[in-house]
Amino acid sequence: MSQFIGFVIGNFPFVMTVLALVLGFIGLSQKRKRSGSDIFLGLLFFFAVGLSGLWGFIFHVFFPKMAAEFIGWQTSPFQFEVAVANLGMGVVGVFGLRATKSYRIAGTIFTTCFLWGAA
Repeated sequence: MSQFIGFVIGNFPFVMTVLALVLGFIGLSQKRKRSGSDIFLGLLFFFAVGLSGLWGFIFHVFFPKMAAEFIGWQTSPFQFEVAVANLGMGVVGVFGLRATKSYRIAGTIFTTCFLWGAA
């Protein structure tokens, strides 16, 4: 069990992406008024962007040493800035579950710029 928890914590964004895709396929199997792309994008925003962003915020603020070790950094005050950017990304993602197309485009641009820059 501890290995499973360690895997989930160490690969949280990946796990959330897989969870969003699985739930998306389940959502497709149920006839709804929403299109398939709307279902998948909403779930990806909520899980892969929203919950992953909030996860990053929590780890950088409350567990800075562990977060720094995960990404190969030394603990530094800069982590708080990264945490606040992750918080912004998380909030954008959570609201993206039922958002409009233009909101999701803006959220995708923000998330892409932040994550590519962090990489």
